[in-house]
Amino acid sequence: MARFISIKIDLSKIDESRIFESQKTGARYLDITGVLTDTPDKYENNGFVKQNSTKEEREAGLQLPIVGNFKLLKILSDPGAPVSAQPIQPSAPVQSDDLPF
Repeated sequence: MARFISIKIDLSKIDESRIFESQKTGARYLDITGVLTDTPDKYENNGFVKQNSTKEEREAGLQLPIVGNFKLLKILSDPGAPVSAQPIQPSAPVQSDDLPF
């Protein structure tokens, strides 16, 4: 089953000091987390994206800015089927006790 999510990130909000390089491949990465909200916002976004903080930063209460948002677009049982840009509603709220914030 194919799932499609449209993600937009405001690059001006990225803390570039948090970009790290893989020692194996040299590829550059940024750790981010997407948070699915219970209801869409006024722009029909289903959630937001934050840069990940360290355990020490979380314990100190540091809140990193939201750097983007996302929309759930479509769930397809046939991955070869055409994709429509119609947002879908999440079927149930996602609850997790292991979120870093």
